[in-house]
Amino acid sequence: MRRLLFFSVVVCLGLTSCSGGTSTTSPPSTTSTTTTTTTTVPPLAIAVTSSAYGDGEQIPAEFTCDGEGTQPSYTVSGLPSGTMSIAVVMEARVPQGVFVHWVQYDMPPESEIPADAIDVGTVGAGLFGALGYAPPCPLGDAVGVYTLQVFAVDSILGLDEGASQTKLLRELEGRVIGLGELTGEYSRS
Repeated sequence: MRRLLFFSVVVCLGLTSCSGGTSTTSPPSTTSTTTTTTTTVPPLAIAVTSSAYGDGEQIPAEFTCDGEGTQPSYTVSGLPSGTMSIAVVMEARVPQGVFVHWVQYDMPPESEIPADAIDVGTVGAGLFGALGYAPPCPLGDAVGVYTLQVFAVDSILGLDEGASQTKLLRELEGRVIGLGELTGEYSRS
């Protein structure tokens, strides 16, 4: 019992350290359990694009702290049959670490995530606990790499507003049926 409690505390502490602004977690997988075996099924690949920037390209200043700081629109294609909702997480990798810039879930499974989608689905807590999209804003002349992950989910999660990335990823375990990413870069120099 003590080993189980110790393991639970270590795992909890490891995950809690990620929710305060940094993250090192991997996307959840979908699992299928029978009475004798557990099989991990990788989620189907979905395509995520934006008219604002292409994969690996520079994010335009208007979508950063040097501009209006608005969240660009995204197009999602290839959502698997059975998708009931969409969840998104945007992380920044900068020299100072990994930071969560956007968490949102229970979004309708539509092909378009509109610009400034704060009223679409439920908004989670990102950078420093703020709700909604936190625009790219790396310190000094550092280059930040911003990865948006879009999860196709087989259910409505029903989490309250303000859930952290850690809480969202726990809820997504076994429910992700599709996953796509779009990466952009931004430097203030």
